[in-house]
Amino acid sequence: MDEEGSHTSIGYLLAQVCKLSRDRSRVLMGGIGLYCGQGIALQQLWHRDGITQSELAHGLRVAPATVTISLQRMEKLGLIERRPDPHDQRGSRVFLTEKGRSLRERVKGNWHKLEGQALAGFTEGDRTLLRQFLLRIGDNLGQTKIQ
Repeated sequence: MDEEGSHTSIGYLLAQVCKLSRDRSRVLMGGIGLYCGQGIALQQLWHRDGITQSELAHGLRVAPATVTISLQRMEKLGLIERRPDPHDQRGSRVFLTEKGRSLRERVKGNWHKLEGQALAGFTEGDRTLLRQFLLRIGDNLGQTKIQ
């Protein structure tokens, strides 16, 4: 691939869009006192409060050590609490606090704002097609072994 083509490859464009999205998310979530990854973790917990740390890591597609660090920060902010898992003494379960639950609408509003900015000028059909493509890309990459 020539030098010009490398800047229009799908992989390059995806990386650039992800970086821009993460940068914008960092600003929006920072406005409510969160790191951008914490907003995503909170979304998982709003759907499944009380999940294990390993279930949270799996849902976020990150390493368990990464979740541990994020959860420590979230505990210090009073957003979550970890309690021993009654069925597995080696693990713990993650529960939202009232403060963590209270951020739901603000976080959702920020995600909605970010999506609106990113998809300005897209038709509903464009959005549906993009969502399908992104899900398929995620499935493909999630199933592919790195060689």
